[in-house]
Amino acid sequence: MIDYDWAWPTKIDREVVDHALGGGYLAAARNIVLAAPQGLGKTMIAQNLAHQAVLMGHSVLFVTAAQLLLDLGSQESSRALDRRLKHYAKISLLVLDEVGYLAFDNRTADLLFQVVSRRYEKKSLVLTTNLAFSDWPTGRRSSRTRRAPPRSSTG
Repeated sequence: MIDYDWAWPTKIDREVVDHALGGGYLAAARNIVLAAPQGLGKTMIAQNLAHQAVLMGHSVLFVTAAQLLLDLGSQESSRALDRRLKHYAKISLLVLDEVGYLAFDNRTADLLFQVVSRRYEKKSLVLTTNLAFSDWPTGRRSSRTRRAPPRSSTG
């Protein structure tokens, strides 16, 4: 973070960023969401988080949301898709850059949900987005909202 301009943006909490760079969130399988308008350094912070994780010995994948969803969407069978989802689930830190820059149809939103749900409370995820949290429901531009199926207590 040597080259980061801490004077811009004016509302960044350097102490929080420095704490995240310590990597404690990785052992706790916690997630980080960097939400801000375009051009304020979200990607640079995410790249530095990824770099620190590598230095600490963690496996890391940095990918744009569009790249991840194109990869998953190109799988030609459910078996191939499951194999790719497992790949994204096993990495210690997955950094998804630019979530919200593109509209998601129902299928791509479901694919993103599968990646996040397979990692939840098991592996860490860093997301960068230009959408405020209040805009997340509209970030998935579809004619209806779908709910996740209930989890089975037997499985």
